[in-house]
Amino acid sequence: MTTRETPFCLPTSDGKRISGIMYNSPQSSQVAVVLVHGLTGHMTEYLHIMLARYLSRAGLPVFRFNLYGDEANERKFHDSTIRLHVSDTKCVVEHARSLGFSRVVLVGHSLGSPVAIEATDAEIAGLVLLDPTGDPKDRIKDWQTYDPRHQISFLDWRIRIILGEEWIADAKTFPDPFERVSKVRCPVQIIAAERAEQMTYCVRYRAALSHRPEIQVITGATHCFTEDGAVESVGQAIEDWIQHLIH
Repeated sequence: MTTRETPFCLPTSDGKRISGIMYNSPQSSQVAVVLVHGLTGHMTEYLHIMLARYLSRAGLPVFRFNLYGDEANERKFHDSTIRLHVSDTKCVVEHARSLGFSRVVLVGHSLGSPVAIEATDAEIAGLVLLDPTGDPKDRIKDWQTYDPRHQISFLDWRIRIILGEEWIADAKTFPDPFERVSKVRCPVQIIAAERAEQMTYCVRYRAALSHRPEIQVITGATHCFTEDGAVESVGQAIEDWIQHLIH
């Protein structure tokens, strides 16, 4: 199936812009998928590019976008907050709806899961928690390293990435995603990477949901699903689940 990739740029209410790419084909359904990346992630990650290609070839329109970037007027990582991630995700959802996609499925990877949960409104058709992380106010204790000499906080993830103080303050007061997901009324899918460390969070999200969905485990996969066949397995699981939603 031929897929068309169309860049888009959306203005935000505070004068920034959101850059993204829409995948579509002549046979696309009215159910669109919005991919939300995780902490320090971006739309050009292997996972998001390959997942967008897989789902779009299956006839599902897909939107991938950056929560921050390097271009003019894009948010910068150290100036962003999780609540701004939520606001920008909602902006992309509204963009998809404005193009005629009446049903939107949110797919949040890692920290993108709490963001997607908070961005879920009454009209969202489905929510996918893809190897989700837990409550940001608990996780910030693991993520944040403080350098008193330079008076900065950073993530020490192979390379050091500066965390803005507003981001840290926002994380510490962000709504509990386990409590918030219990109020979500759309169907929820939970997918875990077998070799990652997120299963505890997957179990907690499942326990918070009234319908107790089965946790789908991608065998041999690590958190970013870079292993051979891992993204295809994720794509197949999401495609099958969405087809069930449609029918």
